[in-house]
Amino acid sequence: MNITNVLTKSDQACLEDTLRFYHDAITNDESLKLFLTKKGLFNQSLIATFNLGLANRQLGLLLPSKQVKAGKDLRTKLQSIGILRASGHEQLNGSLVVPITDLDGKVIDAYGLKLGNRLRKGTPLELNLGVETKGLWNVSAISYTEELIVCNSIIDAMTFWVHGYKNVVSLYLRAALTNDELALFKSSGVQRLLIAPSISNTSDQIQQHGLASYVLKLPLGQSVNQYALSVSNAGNALGSLIRHSDWQEPE
Repeated sequence: MNITNVLTKSDQACLEDTLRFYHDAITNDESLKLFLTKKGLFNQSLIATFNLGLANRQLGLLLPSKQVKAGKDLRTKLQSIGILRASGHEQLNGSLVVPITDLDGKVIDAYGLKLGNRLRKGTPLELNLGVETKGLWNVSAISYTEELIVCNSIIDAMTFWVHGYKNVVSLYLRAALTNDELALFKSSGVQRLLIAPSISNTSDQIQQHGLASYVLKLPLGQSVNQYALSVSNAGNALGSLIRHSDWQEPE
């Protein structure tokens, strides 16, 4: 990331440059490697395909002092796109950074998941850049499948992805699909949704959009990622979850 050029770029280009900077920060970072390994997600294809990144306090070190005009202007620009808070701190500091793109591949948001457990009381484990969440992780999957897995945890969706189930999307920081998203699924050729139990859409709402609705049967209290880590062959176990999902009757 060339800090000296940021002020001459559009907000969109600045956002994308910053996320590339976070992506480059993954190289040789043992803390993120350990975090992903513990989740069963240290996968170079996953990292490269979705441009996963790390916010590790290095961005702030590149900024000129806020006492000079260039430093003040840079901070104002980074605050306007959500990278910095009003306090000057990085919004996603200490987090795995996951860019969120639309169907055209344009970055529309970024999701952050804190890596550490030693957080001050009240610190959220999950964040994003804007006031509202935008879009779905891996939304491009809707263009090539009739059967779509829907999670509301990006880590759970990544778990399916690394085990070969690429037909997966994920919400983040919310529990329900919007009517617009359901309509988009249908218009893109999706016929069936396999949804995580934590997704709060009703079967009626889903089926009103002409989509069949099935629920994944996870062991009580376990997430997809926890389940995958608890079995000896995660790929086969996830496939069984898909095959034995329960059809939701209209309410």
